[in-house]
Amino acid sequence: MINKFRGKRIDNGEWVYGYLVKQFGVFKIYDDSKEDFGDWIHEVIPETVGQFTGLTDRFGFDIYKGDLLQVWRSVGAKGQLRGKHIYPLPVEYCTDWASFVVVDKSNKIQYIINQQFGAYEIVGNILEVTP
Repeated sequence: MINKFRGKRIDNGEWVYGYLVKQFGVFKIYDDSKEDFGDWIHEVIPETVGQFTGLTDRFGFDIYKGDLLQVWRSVGAKGQLRGKHIYPLPVEYCTDWASFVVVDKSNKIQYIINQQFGAYEIVGNILEVTP
């Protein structure tokens, strides 16, 4: 699995992606996709840090801890999605299973994403949901 993270920059609130380092209690993400050396180290808000799960959604987007996924039980032979879950589920890390899961808090159930579902799509992020 790629050890990749994302977090919101402290200075402007933009999402940055890369490698996470904690130095003297400060979380920083090193974005090695930038060519300008001065623009590739960003201090991030600790509560926004999420690790890459190693999975991509049905459109090829990387899935991170904190994403909200719409999930379907299976995909038919002609690509039709079947068994849509009622509402999106948040991605969390489960230490008991040593795996990323989606959590149905109303039913107190955790599902291992790529074992329980045939398709999943990122529809949001728990940090950007308005109450």
